[in-house]
Amino acid sequence: MLSNERKRQWKSIAIMWIVVGVILSIVALWFYFKGDPNLSSMILGFGGLAVAFASIKVFEQPSVFEARQLATLQEIKLILRERGID
Repeated sequence: MLSNERKRQWKSIAIMWIVVGVILSIVALWFYFKGDPNLSSMILGFGGLAVAFASIKVFEQPSVFEARQLATLQEIKLILRERGID
């Protein structure tokens, strides 16, 4: 179940990367051919950083499934501690 959840996250991130990458590339090429290669490089650089930080944020947050699993494990640990089985 968890691997399916991770695959779904990867798929959504991959689609986002492709869409944003294509858009940024088109804008960067437009500025490059317009005669401003520095702005073109800056757009690609900052765009890549933004997508990278967004990806990190998505993968650092637990999914709904993972949150339920962690809550269940925490509850089991609490019950065992109350019964003295540590």
